[in-house]
This record gives sequence, structure tokens and C-alpha cells, in this order.
Amino acid sequence: MSRPVLQTSILAPHRASIWTLLIISKSCSKPKKDDAVPIAIRDAFSVARSRFEQSQEAAHAYTMRAKHRAIIQHARSRYQQTKDAAAYEREVAAYTDPADFAPYTEDWLETYTVKMENLTADFDNLTATFTALSFATQNSNDEFYVTAHACFSLYCECYKMVVDAYRLGALLANLDAAVAKERALQDSVKAWIKYVGENPDSERRTTEAEIKAELFQEKAKVAETKAEAFLAKVKEVLEE
Repeated sequence: MSRPVLQTSILAPHRASIWTLLIISKSCSKPKKDDAVPIAIRDAFSVARSRFEQSQEAAHAYTMRAKHRAIIQHARSRYQQTKDAAAYEREVAAYTDPADFAPYTEDWLETYTVKMENLTADFDNLTATFTALSFATQNSNDEFYVTAHACFSLYCECYKMVVDAYRLGALLANLDAAVAKERALQDSVKAWIKYVGENPDSERRTTEAEIKAELFQEKAKVAETKAEAFLAKVKEVLEE
């Protein structure tokens, strides 16, 4: 189905302006009296739209942290190459929340994933209700349908940006897990070398820290796969 082209500036920098969403939401809830769309289908779309907004808001803090962390990680990588501390400080000056600089944890990734799964379920429902609305609408110039059409196009772009951020978060979680695994291995080897001096026949055993880091990395890889699937889903919708 074709959709009107929206100015992406209203979506910058991280998600659609809440005021833009509110304005569109109000428009969606005020159809003309001669609306050809059945009330039940119209109401289903309005409910789905509201749920999507709520899920997007629930994931917002995680989305922002993923985006901030990606910028910080890029600045760190540049610093490793240039050793320009002043340039690094300038790049990260806008980020004052210590959480943006902290390594991701398994619990954080799990919670983020649950929020994204909820958002995706609500996006699927929104897509289904808009499809039903499109089929039920006899007059494509109907005020409610035209506004709903614009709403849905905007939400598709919003969802894509949120999923892009989730993918970044999964990639960075994978990186943090790899670093944690390497650190755990180094600590284990050091402890074993010290121990083996007194017990020559002892063998090094995998530590709990190594196992935990390995599990975290596996979950990060699963999250990456999910993010790719979410992106494929929304790209398919946008191309219809």
C-alpha cells in the first residue's frame, strides 16, 4: 500500500516529537460524521495506536541509552587511535548520565529485549488494524483514513528507528560481554598460575565469571538476530 512521504525532520533526533504524536492522535480521534469506516474497525485502530505509543514510551530510555552509548563508543575508538583527550571530552561532553558510560549487563539486555518484544507485538497489531482499516475504507479521501494513513507512516518510521537503536544496543552488549569474558579468562589464568606452583598436577577450570560472560554474549547474539528480524519486518511494511 502506498503511503504519503513524511518529512524526516519531525522524527529527529531519536523519535517523533511527543507533540507531533499528540497532534496526530487528536486528529485520529476526530473523524467526520459521515465517516464510511465501521466504528469497530476505527476504534480498533485507535486502541492499537495508543498501545503502540505506550510501548514506544516504555522503551524510550533504553533507546536513548543505546544511541548515547554508540556515540560514546565511537568517541572511545577514535581516542584509541588519536590519543586526543581533548577531542574525546568534546565528543562526550553532552552525555552526563554515568549509565551511558557503564558496560551493559545481562539484566539490562533482557529487560530491553522484553520491551522491544512488547513494542513489536504492538506494531504488528497496529499494522493489522491499519490494513483492516484500509480494506474497510470506501473513500480514500475520508478525513479519518487520511489522518490514520499519515499516523501509520509516521509510526513505521518511529519503529524502524527504535529497532535500529536496539540493534546497536545488542552489538554493544556483545562487545561488553566479549571484554568481560577476556577479563575473566585473564583473571582465571593468573589465579591458576599462582595455584599450580603449589599444585603441579592441577588443571585450570572454567570459572563462574567466564561462564556468565559467555552466556551474556550468547544472549547478545540472540538479541542481534531478533533486531535483524524486526528490521526486516518493518522494511517489508514500508515497501508495500
